[in-house]
Amino acid sequence: MSASPAPAPVFSSVGYEICDERLAALREITIRSSNDPVPRLGDLFTIVRAAMLHDLVVLDVLKCGADWAARCRVIGVG
Repeated sequence: MSASPAPAPVFSSVGYEICDERLAALREITIRSSNDPVPRLGDLFTIVRAAMLHDLVVLDVLKCGADWAARCRVIGVG
């Protein structure tokens, strides 16, 4: 039996958090940070989850002071 890989840190070295608990059910991911630049509606991102690339489009952005959260929809998996 092989060991499970260690979980990825919540924040990467550049200070972004990717919340994917709604990926399977709603095909949505939230990206959070306090770093610039703040994403805009329609911006595109590509992330890796479950050993697959997921292309995302930003649906909305919430700001609170310097912090922001972008709700994204999966538009392609490959």
